[in-house]
Parts: sequence; C-alpha cells; structure tokens
Amino acid sequence: PIYYLDNWKKPGDITRYEVFMEDPDQAMNKIATTRRLHSTDYIRLKTLTFGITLPKQWTRKIGINNARIFASADNLWTWAAYDFYDPESIENGSATWNTPPLKTVTFGINVNF
Repeated sequence: PIYYLDNWKKPGDITRYEVFMEDPDQAMNKIATTRRLHSTDYIRLKTLTFGITLPKQWTRKIGINNARIFASADNLWTWAAYDFYDPESIENGSATWNTPPLKTVTFGINVNF
C-alpha cells in the first residue's frame, strides 16, 4: 500500500510508520509493541432510505390501489482515524485489511393493484 512509503528508513527519520520488514521471521506482528494500538472509534452512515407514497387520488385514476417510490443507499460515508481498513473488519483484535463495504444505491417502486 502507498502509505508504507512513509516508513522509517534510517536513524533520525520521523515518520508515521516503523521500518517495513519483509523477513517472515521478523514479521511486524511478532514484535511486542503498543505502537500500532489505536482507537477504532468510527462513525458510519450505514443506511439512508427515502420514499414517497403517491396520493390515492393519483393512483386510482390509473387502476392502482397503492404506489410507493423509494431510493436506498448503503455505506455512504465513514469517518475513522485510519482510512486504511474498515473499522468493522477487526478480527481477534487486529485489522484484517479486508475490502471495505461497497457503496450501493437502490431505486424502486412498489405497486399494488
């Protein structure tokens, strides 16, 4: 990931991330440190739905008992201190770097005759 370009490389470097290690015997998850502990607080606009039921005087003229038009959206916005992973994908106390939930928008109409 691009954010690892801002990692420690030599003494005196002040960076956001420690040295990146590729050796499996020196993996970052085997180092005892609190450097990677951070808040997982977040705010998410998970679901937003708008709908309108059409007035009966409109729908009865065309032989419809009831009609409702709606739009629904999921995962529109998330605020978190770290945008590198989905805050809901924490597994066993570790970020799993999974793909965050996709933003979806749905439109529809419910009609009763």
